[in-house]
Amino acid sequence: MAYLLKKAGLTNILLQRVHYSVKKYLSQNKMLEFMWRQTWDHSGSTDIFTHLMPFYSYDIPHTCGPDPKICCQFDFKRLPGSRVKCPWRVAPQAITEKNVDERARTLLDQYRKKSQLYRSNVLLVPLGDDFRYDTPKEWDDQMNNYQKLFDYMNRQSGWNVQVRK
Repeated sequence: MAYLLKKAGLTNILLQRVHYSVKKYLSQNKMLEFMWRQTWDHSGSTDIFTHLMPFYSYDIPHTCGPDPKICCQFDFKRLPGSRVKCPWRVAPQAITEKNVDERARTLLDQYRKKSQLYRSNVLLVPLGDDFRYDTPKEWDDQMNNYQKLFDYMNRQSGWNVQVRK
């Protein structure tokens, strides 16, 4: 597979659907990012950089960190009044000046926990999944709330974080 993807012109790939025991092993050994090499390629000419997502799914509740109940609170499509709800029964909150500190700390805690599974100091946190961002409202809700969180996090010099979109 790596050979075909490299020959198709890809230089990096992201994988989600891998058996949980493999994810567990790679997570424990901080090997979720690796150069995928075909067993017959001794020179490395077909190596492709591979990022493996560590958790169950690639939707927002399963990408910010290890606790989907917390991560779901940062899926702003699920704000109160939406027909889409968090199955853990804790709804997201729109980000305001009053709650930005607590919400940013909560989200950053999940990011930090997820970052412990990788060797790099760069963390990939996708926001979305199938059939998402199909309305301007969802785009605006996600963008505006995350922008407030990211701006706040980046202003906290003692947090040692640089969040980018």
